[in-house]
Amino acid sequence: MLSNRAVGTALGLALGLAATVVACDRDPAHPDGRRDGDVAELRGTVVLETGAGLAGATVELARGGAVSQSAVTDGKGRYSIGVPEAGTWELRLRPPVGYALPQDAPRTISVDVAADQVVTLHMAAVHNLTVEVNAHTPLDSLGVAGVRVRVIPEGESEPAATGTTGPAAGYGGSAFFAMEPGVYDVLIDVPDGYALSPQFTNPQRVVVVADGAAWVGFGLRREE
Repeated sequence: MLSNRAVGTALGLALGLAATVVACDRDPAHPDGRRDGDVAELRGTVVLETGAGLAGATVELARGGAVSQSAVTDGKGRYSIGVPEAGTWELRLRPPVGYALPQDAPRTISVDVAADQVVTLHMAAVHNLTVEVNAHTPLDSLGVAGVRVRVIPEGESEPAATGTTGPAAGYGGSAFFAMEPGVYDVLIDVPDGYALSPQFTNPQRVVVVADGAAWVGFGLRREE
């Protein structure tokens, strides 16, 4: 099981390494974002830790801190931006509410673009709240799938979001949530055959901030 910090680090490294340059052929399934006068194109996909594309993220092309052009990812997380002139540009990702950049990801990526190029750059984002449920043994810690999770706003009784921990994509025992910034109590339904480990409380309180990712962990032990 990867910790939240390890996940953020891995995705952050991927963010800076996923650039390739391809020929200037058009993909009819992925329309380009060029305007009249643009000499090149940046395109790619914004991918979540679950492997799904993130819709509604804003990708900005800037130079010297000033934004030249921007694009919003489509329903599959794809974006395309025309580049007005060759040279070095900055690319910035602004996830929508409920999502964030991975913990160790760079806030700005430097990209060198030549005329008549299509540069493909895939970027990563994460849900802004991850809940992890592990079963602890003397020798190991394993994610527990199928645990119901409720995220309840502070002072309220009804959950703002519910989910179930799952085994997908190597993140067994994790449930992911896209939340508005605020204070929440995270509660799990301890499954049959398990008890909450003594060092953990249930629920746990968490503060979800804008532009940041929060993590809550629960430990279980098998009942004798």
